[in-house]
Parts: sequence; C-alpha cells; structure tokens
Amino acid sequence: MSKIVIRSKLGLFVQLLGVTFSYISILLIARFEGPAAQGTFITIKSFVDTVYALFMAGLPQALILVINRKHFNIRTATLYVELYCIIIFLLAIPITWKFMRFAGPDHVLLFIPAGIVGMSSFALTRSLLLTRTDGLSFSLFTVGPQSLILLFVVFHLFISKSDYLHVYLYFGLSLLLIAQTVLLLLYCSTREDPLMRLPFRDLFSENLHSFAQAIFYNGQLFLTLKILAAYSVQPDDIGKISTAVLPLLVLHALIGIVAPILYNQWSRQEEPTHMSKMVRYLMRVALVVQGLVIFTFPIVRPVTLTVFGGAYGEAVPAIYVVLFAAFPVVLTRLLSPYLQTSGRAALNTASCFVRIVTVIVLLLTTLGLGHTSSVVIKLALVWGIGEWLALIFLLVAQSNDIFAPRLTRS
Repeated sequence: MSKIVIRSKLGLFVQLLGVTFSYISILLIARFEGPAAQGTFITIKSFVDTVYALFMAGLPQALILVINRKHFNIRTATLYVELYCIIIFLLAIPITWKFMRFAGPDHVLLFIPAGIVGMSSFALTRSLLLTRTDGLSFSLFTVGPQSLILLFVVFHLFISKSDYLHVYLYFGLSLLLIAQTVLLLLYCSTREDPLMRLPFRDLFSENLHSFAQAIFYNGQLFLTLKILAAYSVQPDDIGKISTAVLPLLVLHALIGIVAPILYNQWSRQEEPTHMSKMVRYLMRVALVVQGLVIFTFPIVRPVTLTVFGGAYGEAVPAIYVVLFAAFPVVLTRLLSPYLQTSGRAALNTASCFVRIVTVIVLLLTTLGLGHTSSVVIKLALVWGIGEWLALIFLLVAQSNDIFAPRLTRS
C-alpha cells in the first residue's frame, strides 16, 4: 500500500512539474524578448489551443466514458484515433490559411497544423492510457507537452533564433511521435480484443456538452485577442495582459492535473455523491485557496518586476484584480468533472457560456468607451467579473439541490 501511495504522490508531483514547465516557457519569453514577443507567442498559442479544442470536441472525456461504461475496447479506439488525426491535419490546413497570417513565406503556416495534430493525437492517446492507469506512468506521459514546449522555447531563445512558428512545428512533430509510440503499444497489448463498431450515439451524446465547454474555455482567450486586435491594441499590451491573467490560467492548469483523474473515477460510480455534500466540500477547498492567494499580495509587485522585468509594471494592478477571482475559478473547475458525470453537463455548459458572453460583452463595452484607463486593468476586471458571474449562475441554478437537503434534515 505504501508503494502505491508513493507512486500516486510522485505522479501528482510530476504533473505539477509539467504545469511549472508550461509557465516557465512564458516567463522566459517575457524576460528575454519582452512583452511584444510574449504577445506574439500568446496569439499563436491561443489560435492553436482553440482549433485543437474545436477538433477535440470533448472527445477525450467521451472516450473515457464509452470505455468505462459501454466497454468499448482500446484496440478499436486506437484505430479510430489514427484515422481522426489524419482528418484533423487535412482540415487544419485551410482553417489556418484562412485565420492566421504572418510576415514570411506562406509555407510556414503549415507548421501550425503540425502543432494542432500533435496536440490532438497526444490528448486522445492520453485518454486511452488513463483508462488503463492513472499512476506514475500516466503522469510522466501527461507532462510531455509542457516539457517539449519548454525545450523548444529554450532552443529558440538561446541556441537557434528562428520564430515561434518553428517552435510549434518541432513541438507538434515530437508530440505526434510520442503519441504514435504509445498508441502502437496499446494496440499490441490488446491485439486479442475483437474489433468493434464505434458507439457513435453514446459517444456524441456524452460529447456535445464537452465540446461546447472546450470551445468556450479555449475560445475566450482567442476571441479576447481578436477583439483587442480589432481595437488596435499592440502586441506589447497583449503581452502584459497575458501576464495579468496568468494567475487564473495557472489555477486552471493546476486543477487540470486532478480533474481528469476525478472524471475517470467519478465516471465509474453508479450513484454520484449528492450535490449539496460535494459543493460544501469544494467550497471549503476554494476558500482555502483564496485565502492563500490573498496572503501573496505583498509580494506580487516585487516578484512580477523581478521575474518578468520592469516593463511589466503596468500588469501589477491588474494581477491584484484577477487574484480576487481565485475562489470562483477553483470551485467551478473542480465542480466541472462532477457535473459531467452526475448528469448535469448542461449546467456546466451554461455556466461556461455565461462566462464567455460576459467577457465579450463587457470587453466590447469598455473598449468602446475609449482609453480612459489601462486596457490591461480593463481586461483583468472583465475576466474577474466573468468568473464570478459564471459561479453565481451555477449556484443559483442548482440552489434547491445545494441548500434544500440541509433545510430538510433540520
């Protein structure tokens, strides 16, 4: 038992290390190339993440459910993953050509679809692997993207100066190679299993809400950047904005470490935990996190200026603003896998919709009023309000399930 506990803790540590690698990449770009380069990198990253989410359409979660509940076998799933990745690459090319333009030869735009298909193949393979193990080997596999992006950012900054399109080319091809190796191993280890027809109805019934949520989560940053570009906000300001909202993105990523494991475990339960009990427990967790975040306020300015540089001074007030949204971020992200597996996926989708609509409407409104204050602070306020309204909507919509049981027992 002690070995199992040790492996579990090591697995969580490895995944935490992966999240750290991801943000070290952004830190290095900000420190050595400045806000403008960071803005360019974030623009490419947000596009790749959004198109990736579009193609994933919640498929990783849906695959877990059909394997755990419908006994769809992994051997067949590996073949469908291979076929779908070919389709993704072919479709990603015209999408990239339509929505992304950079100075330089047109052929370099093909580097972005390579990144998209690499991430997609890796994510689908990760879901299949998770149904076999959620231990140390799964954790080591999971940190692949963060480790590779850090490796190639370091290569770009200190060894061979090129551009961030090349970074995504190397990143995507490396992910694809790793994913293909694991898919081959999974296929060979289950080669005795019979081939099955894909349960499309079950897959897409579980998939619709996961798809919408993934688009809302990833599309929020992409649409924000598009709106800022339409109002002629410069890459320098975009770099500062990405630094300002970094605490929310870090919290989201940290919760992303445990969310798939919770999703996998809760999807196996016949009777989900009652919502009132779950919400009360997760509220305590969120309150602890918010309290810890508030204690970091005195060091926000010196740490930001020391780590990112003096050019990021404008981002400091905005960071204070977004830190007050730690509570809704933690609570909504931890509730997400519970809602998905307890028959309340539509509620989670609606909450995500409230968040993105709030952000878009408020951002357009504040930018339309003119540049009376810093666009960085405006964006921080808008994102913070979006998080709080998404949580309030969720709690109000399920107020009977959350609060009524306690009143009944008294």
